[in-house]
Parts: sequence; structure tokens; C-alpha cells
Amino acid sequence: MEKKLISQDKNVKRFLITFEQKELLKAEKDLAVEFNKSHSFEGFRKGKVPVNVIKMRLGEDFKNWIKDYLTDLAYEELNKEQRFIFEPTLESFANDDEKCEIEILGHAYPEVKSTRFEEMTVEIPATKQIVTNFVESKIKDILSENAILDPKEEPAEYDDFARLFYTVTTPEGKVLYDNKEIEHVLYDHDKRELVQDVIGKKSGETFEFDKEEKEKGTTYKYSVKIDQIYKRTLPELTDEIAKETEYEVENVEQLKAKLEKNALEMFGKWNEDYIKNYIVGEMPDYVETDISEDTITHYKNFYIENLKSQNKYEEELKKHDDNEEKFDEEITKSAIKYINELTIVEKIAEENAIKPEKEDIDQAIASISNMYQMPFERVKESVYSNEKMLNEVVWDVLKAKVAQHIKEKVQIKEVERDTKENTENTPE
Repeated sequence: MEKKLISQDKNVKRFLITFEQKELLKAEKDLAVEFNKSHSFEGFRKGKVPVNVIKMRLGEDFKNWIKDYLTDLAYEELNKEQRFIFEPTLESFANDDEKCEIEILGHAYPEVKSTRFEEMTVEIPATKQIVTNFVESKIKDILSENAILDPKEEPAEYDDFARLFYTVTTPEGKVLYDNKEIEHVLYDHDKRELVQDVIGKKSGETFEFDKEEKEKGTTYKYSVKIDQIYKRTLPELTDEIAKETEYEVENVEQLKAKLEKNALEMFGKWNEDYIKNYIVGEMPDYVETDISEDTITHYKNFYIENLKSQNKYEEELKKHDDNEEKFDEEITKSAIKYINELTIVEKIAEENAIKPEKEDIDQAIASISNMYQMPFERVKESVYSNEKMLNEVVWDVLKAKVAQHIKEKVQIKEVERDTKENTENTPE
């Protein structure tokens, strides 16, 4: 087999693979052996049909068989020395029984012209602020559990405590819940009707509301009676309250110290994951590669055909105001980002001998298991039995390890953020 690069446009390469006559004869013999393992012709013993007879009897089918066989050999040879972004495509095939010439087009990984990872800045919440907010939040929870409740006759306000009884009926009049008791704090951020509709009402009052269950397509009627409204008063944090918590401490000082330690551990893990995920998402934008326009077009065509095959093209087009030019620009950006990501991850991994180890993959599977609340062994079996799923997990692991390597060049900056943002975007 002779391999020759006959043309190149940046990362798009055209190869000519030539098989000489002796290689063609060997290929025919190999296919004849495969044929004889499970087929035969009348007049011949099983496994003894000559090559020439098989060729004559199968005709065009045998020619196509040879074509597929030699093309696969050519692909294998190219993949030994060259990595491709997309599966190489067969451009031409010529076989005159003296030799066979196969022309193959491949989109190789483009050259990395430059990287700018040192310009990337990852902003993370200030550690001191996060720890302070965490400790304050946990102490507030502890005090809430020990709140002093005093019945009140005045209208309910936010942060009061309410005991309610409610009945739920279907549109047909069927009672699902009859006079069911529920107690909760009337928090401002809790937007449920059972909370918000209590505000401004007094103990003993009743009210009704309808709640639509969109998934079931049914609207249920709620009839609610306010049994009692209580004013909540949070106590001072004392050693006695601290001793009654789950943290196994003797006093307030020990409690705060333990909460601070927990906060640092949780924030440290969250911090590492946040930085890693940020780098994974942003690193393609800090890479410049020499991509052929043909490669970008190939990606765009594949992407659009995939959308159309799923009947999602029109839906995606509407997101871009039915403007095909705007949609095309977005796909082009997506193509460049996708190719840059593939290229830089592969390059850094190869240059630094970075590869996913079994423990890395198992740890990623454990994260999936925790996310979906499924047994680890069950998820592991599903991943390892599905090649596509396993490849996705391995690729995510490789990206994460490359991001960890890039982290050394990235600027990490602690910033003060407002309390609400910290509460919503950091671990509790």
C-alpha cells in the first residue's frame, strides 16, 4: 500500500492510496476465505469455492465488497498517522485489476497558531465573604428551629409562622385532600399561594384559589382555613442551643469554628469545580487555529442536516428571527468553537501525556450517579455498555484534566459580590 498526500488546504488533506496487484489478489483471497466460512455454491464443497468462481457468481456485489474492504484498509492506514475531526470521505475509487487507486479527503486537526490563556480571568467570590455568609445562614437556620412562637391577632406578615388546614378538590368535585394540616414560615421568597395568600389575613379567615397542574392538564381548587398565625422571635445563640445541634459541640465558639471549617471545605470543592468548568467553557475562545473554510462548511452542513432530520431546523431558525444569515453566523461561531475545543484539548493532552485514568472515569460516573440519585453500579454498567455514552464521559474527563493544566496560566481573581448573588450561586 502506498500513501501519498496530493493536495492540502490548511487542515484539509487529500490523499491517494494505491494498492498494487499482489495486494489486490490478497484482498480477493481474504474475502473468499470469509465467504467460504458461511456460504457455498452448488457443486462445491463448503469452504472450497475458488476465488474466480466467487468473483464470477457474485459479479458487481464482489466488486463492491472489494471496494469497501480496500477503502476500510485505507482509512485504517490514514488513522494510524493522522487524527481527523470528521470521518474521512471517499472521493474516488478506481480498480483495473492491475492496481487500485483510492482518493480520500480528510479534515485533520488544524494547526494551533496561538493561545492566550494568560489573558483569561476567572472571577470567584471572596472566600472570607462566602464563609461569613455561610456561617450566618446556618446560624439563622439553627435559631429558626428554636424560634419562639407567640399567637397574634393582627394580620399575617412575612417571617410569621402559620398553621393552616386545606382541602383540595378536582374539577369533578372529588376530594383529594380533606382538611390537611400544614405549617410553614411565611417567607417572602416562597411564592406558593399557600404562603403568599396568607399575607394580610388573620387567624380564622378562609380563602380559596385555583392551581393549574400543567403536566396533567388539570386545575385543582384549594380551600384554605388559617388556623393560627404566630409571631416568630429568634432567640440569642447560646451555648445550650449550640450543644443541641447536630455538630457535636459544647459552646457557641466551637459551633462557629466548625461551621467555618465546613464552609471552607465546601467552598474549596465548589471553587475548584467552578474554575475548571469556567475554563472548559471559555478555552476555545482563547485559541487561534488555522481552520480551512471547507472544514467550517462541512460542520455547518452536518449540523443543519441533523436539525432537519429531527424536524428542528425551523424551530432553531425562529430563535434567530427567521434570519438565515444571522443563523448562519451563529453556526459559524459554533463550528469554530467546537473545532478549537477539539484541537486544543487533543494538543495539550498529547504534549503533556494527559489521559483519563479508570479512577477518573469512575469518579465522573459517581457524579452522574449522585446527580440522578441512581445506584453507582447501575450507572456504571449503563455507561460502559454504551460506546457513545462512554466516549462522552471520557471526553468530559479529558477536558477537565486539560482545564486543570491550563489553570496554571489563568488569572484567578476574588471579587466581592452582593449577598443575594453569593447565596444563589455558591454552595450552602
